[in-house]
Amino acid sequence: MDIIKTATITSFRVYTAEDVGLTASLQLMIEGLACEFGGHNLFISLPEDYTYVGHFIFKCLETVGVTETKELIGKEIKCRIVDDRVVGIGDMEFSRWFYPITDFELIESDKFQEDGIPD
Repeated sequence: MDIIKTATITSFRVYTAEDVGLTASLQLMIEGLACEFGGHNLFISLPEDYTYVGHFIFKCLETVGVTETKELIGKEIKCRIVDDRVVGIGDMEFSRWFYPITDFELIESDKFQEDGIPD
């Protein structure tokens, strides 16, 4: 099932994953339930290439409309939930959305331009 719900960002984490690289995640509160967006189950950036973690951090900031990670805390966002997993986040006006899996697939296929717009 595909639904959109409002969430509050409770924390932002950048951390080592499985002792091999970096990952990042947003911790969200959705209707009283703590959820994670991102994290090691979605991606791990290895030391020789931090493309994914950098992209994830930038797109979270851009989507929420802030310039520093500390500004994320307490912000309300929209979340697209599919099969009980948060697969995308959006601003409250529905004008910006971030779907990491789609972006990462485009990066892998070299179809992602520097301006963030697919070829």
